[in-house]
Amino acid sequence: MRLCSVCDHEIKGKWCKHCHRFVKSYESNSFIYGQEDNGKHVKMAVQEHAKIRTEAMGNRTTDGAKRKVNKAAVCGIGLSAALTCALPMVPDIIGLFQASADRAEANREFLEGIEFSEEERKYYGDRMKRNTAMLSITPAERILDEDSDVRYYNPEDIKEMGYPCDEKHFELCLTEFEQWLVENRTGDYEMVEDSSIYSNLCSVSGENVRYRFATYRDYRDGSGLAFRVEFDTATEQLHSVYIEVESASADIGLYCGLLKEIYPKTIWTELEFTKALIEAVESGEEYVEFYSSKYAKIAYLKKDGGYSLGYTPGDGSM
Repeated sequence: MRLCSVCDHEIKGKWCKHCHRFVKSYESNSFIYGQEDNGKHVKMAVQEHAKIRTEAMGNRTTDGAKRKVNKAAVCGIGLSAALTCALPMVPDIIGLFQASADRAEANREFLEGIEFSEEERKYYGDRMKRNTAMLSITPAERILDEDSDVRYYNPEDIKEMGYPCDEKHFELCLTEFEQWLVENRTGDYEMVEDSSIYSNLCSVSGENVRYRFATYRDYRDGSGLAFRVEFDTATEQLHSVYIEVESASADIGLYCGLLKEIYPKTIWTELEFTKALIEAVESGEEYVEFYSSKYAKIAYLKKDGGYSLGYTPGDGSM
């Protein structure tokens, strides 16, 4: 099978769904990875993998100028322009949208024969529009040094812009979560929201540009159980949900119900959830990830007198 030279996950063609970008790949013998008992073969496989991966990734440290030009060539027209957000980018953001005819031609050759799903088209299309829209928004604050450029934005400006950041998102949005909360927890909640310029930013370091738009809401009802939700300031899609429990009590129906709300196709039952949570608690560890799928992860976090359950997107979330 073929593996991504960056994250080592299996890929088809040049597109890696885990890295969310086009990568070089290398051939691997899947039989070797399946034989955990065969130490000799595994050792040989690791050595072979290191050699092949080095060759596949090319001269990343010695050919910086050439690498920068090749990746910038992806700034073409139409859908190809959207791909700029998936690849390392130069600090001059405006320059990303001023592709030359030569770059566009090189990009067309690069994309020849590659097919995109509707999900991928929307994902990169939204980010292309976001990158363009952000050029018209004036940062509320900017910290610039020789190694990085961080631009902070007023949350209200991000809300009006309306396109998602680069964090992983659940499909579940804030209003849907609140509807679930009303249906599963009775009583009145005290709700506190926090969003500032320091959680809505664009960070530029070297060739990497990353946007983060985050707003937080806490829900408390005086029962010793609370929820903290982090969501995208622009789209209100959830980044994460944390259930804070002040005692050693547990409401498995609620915990498992939230998993099913986030990921309806999960096959986990309340019994399986209970068993996994007990094992996490009895391990004595401060942090234990006890559920992991393509779309969601759940971790147990030990706290004084209680604990927290953190629900975050899986590796397959876009």
